[in-house]
Amino acid sequence: MVNKPYLISDIRFLVVITLVTSLLVTSLTFLSFARIQEDMLSTDVQLISDITYMLAQPLTTSSLNTNSLVLSLESIYINRPSIAYCLLTQSTGQTLAVLPEPLLGYNTVVTAVMKPEKVDTANQKVYVARSIFHTKQVFDISISFFDINQDGYLLALGIYCRPSMTMRPLLMRSVSITVFVSIWFTSILSIFINNLSVYRFVDTLRKGIQSIASGDFNKRIISNDKNRFSNLLLDFNEMAKRLDIYDKNNVQQLILEKSKLETLVSVIADGAILLDKDLRIVFINQSAAKTFKFLRSCIRGTHIYTYFPDFINKQLLPILNQILQTSPLGQDLRGHSTFSVHVDDNHSKTFQFVVTHTIDHERQTFTGIAIIIQDITTQVDLNEAKNQFISNVSHELRTPLFNIRSFLETLSEYQDSLTSKQQKEFLEIANQETLRLTNLVNDVLDLSRLESGFIDQLERVEVFDIIPSTIQASNLRACQQNIELSFKICPIVSSIDGYPNLIIQVISNLIGNSLKFTKSDGKIIVKAYPLESYNQMNYIFPGKIRIEIIDDGAGIGKLDQDRIFDRFVRLENNVHTLNGTGLGLSIVKNIIEKHDSQIFLYSEIGIGSSFWFDLHVAENKN
Repeated sequence: MVNKPYLISDIRFLVVITLVTSLLVTSLTFLSFARIQEDMLSTDVQLISDITYMLAQPLTTSSLNTNSLVLSLESIYINRPSIAYCLLTQSTGQTLAVLPEPLLGYNTVVTAVMKPEKVDTANQKVYVARSIFHTKQVFDISISFFDINQDGYLLALGIYCRPSMTMRPLLMRSVSITVFVSIWFTSILSIFINNLSVYRFVDTLRKGIQSIASGDFNKRIISNDKNRFSNLLLDFNEMAKRLDIYDKNNVQQLILEKSKLETLVSVIADGAILLDKDLRIVFINQSAAKTFKFLRSCIRGTHIYTYFPDFINKQLLPILNQILQTSPLGQDLRGHSTFSVHVDDNHSKTFQFVVTHTIDHERQTFTGIAIIIQDITTQVDLNEAKNQFISNVSHELRTPLFNIRSFLETLSEYQDSLTSKQQKEFLEIANQETLRLTNLVNDVLDLSRLESGFIDQLERVEVFDIIPSTIQASNLRACQQNIELSFKICPIVSSIDGYPNLIIQVISNLIGNSLKFTKSDGKIIVKAYPLESYNQMNYIFPGKIRIEIIDDGAGIGKLDQDRIFDRFVRLENNVHTLNGTGLGLSIVKNIIEKHDSQIFLYSEIGIGSSFWFDLHVAENKN
């Protein structure tokens, strides 16, 4: 906006300057015209004086008497229309002739013109003055002369002035007024035009500055006028151009940094949600949208709590409100809050929400809130499995230790009263419990050894040797449970590369697992057969040997099949009350992986399960 006090003072200054200039120029013009009029009037008076003197020569000749003077005067008056009046008087004041009759203002003429001091007895003189009583401009002329008798006369004549002489004062006044008005008009018009151009320029510049202030750096001021403001407009356009380039570079840099940040946040495994100070969504990475389907429809700029379900908002909103209340400077902006939620959708999962501030470290100002969503299902399951393992191991250790202690104390206290058969049975039970403890410790040691990477060298293993011996070791237990345990080995099965003791442990653990989940009158079968492969000559040869353990037991649910090979996982409590450490299948998985293979499972509830793995055929050194 234009500075109004400055504009008013500027206008006042221009008015004063214009007034002084107009008065000065008008005065000079008037004085110049007055001087010219005075010179012209002096010339006219001199001319009239000379003409009058020449006209009065006939009247002043000595041959004329009084009557002749009067007649000559009448003749002159009649023949000269320019003569307004004639008045002839003697020096004594007696009037001899008055033309015309009656003469208007006679007494005035006598008083003002016919003054005795105007009668010069020595010389003839002509006196010229302005008329003061006629309606038209008249020059009053007085001529003194003498006759032959030396009588003095005074002749008064009135000569009409030229029209130009009467118009001169009016012309001078008109010209002076015209000059004065012209100066004021020209000054006001100049001021108006100048202020209009300045206002237009200032208004255009103001709009340009407002556009720049609003962030529109593409604004340019184009003017075809060449004036004192052209350089200023060029400077403004150059400034806008540089600001535009600077803004584009900054925007490009911000976009690049934003893209880097979003890329970095997008590729992390955890879900990430960024909120502004009003809890509006700024960014959601793909992991968070993949974790929670309801976040896929989120729109930036909307409030986050409109998308989360109530059971999450119930824990999240109090934390967000607490952060907003403690966010001003002076508060600890480095802390964070966590809470966990259990989502039972298609898959039961547990998520941990980590809520923290986002701050501008340079300005130490609160800018928003970051929410990190971590899938801690595995950690929770492992923690539960660990607790269950500790409970199981404690139980597994306590039971045999209690049995061993009980039977040994009984033998010690009642040795004399017990028969040899009873003593033998007690010792047998204590021995079995000792073996049970040994197997438990061996399982833990085997798993630790496998995970540590310590392993022996591969050996040539004969399938026909390890499977029957393992079946025979488990046959007694199968018979006790009334379960049919058998095996089928393809005749063309050759040797394999592996670790004999570990392969026996794998088969033994899988058979033991099947015996645990198979009811009485059930069947368990162990198969071994080659998988056909082709060489470059299309010759069929066995590349791998598949070993498969099949039972018609209780079966395993699909949800449990993904975690059954994890450590400390036990399914017994879901199907029956048998005990175990939960390490058997985890040991199997680790041993098979040491053979560069994988363990596979197919199972249906109420039908049975099938476990299989493939081992490489031993190379023929010959």
